[in-house]
Amino acid sequence: MSGCQRLWRGPAGSGKTEGVLYICIMFVVYILCSLRDNRYYIGHTKNINSRLAEHNRGKVRSTKAFVPWKVIYTETFETKPDAYHREMEIKSYNLIILDC
Repeated sequence: MSGCQRLWRGPAGSGKTEGVLYICIMFVVYILCSLRDNRYYIGHTKNINSRLAEHNRGKVRSTKAFVPWKVIYTETFETKPDAYHREMEIKSYNLIILDC
């Protein structure tokens, strides 16, 4: 669980633990398709919902001219380097997306 952080929980002041709670931050590689003209965008993020909202609010320079966008593909990874490498791999495919 390399993308996870282990948190211990126990009764207050007891110094004992009752169990283990893992908080996992996953990274998502995504492909967006513009509903305006079928362009696509490939990226990675920790939070796909916030990132999609940023794209659709025009906060991303490379995508703001082509809003609105929708997610058409995602893959999840435990580490940022893994997500980045997969993003670069997908970008190397020279994809042709015919229809959103």
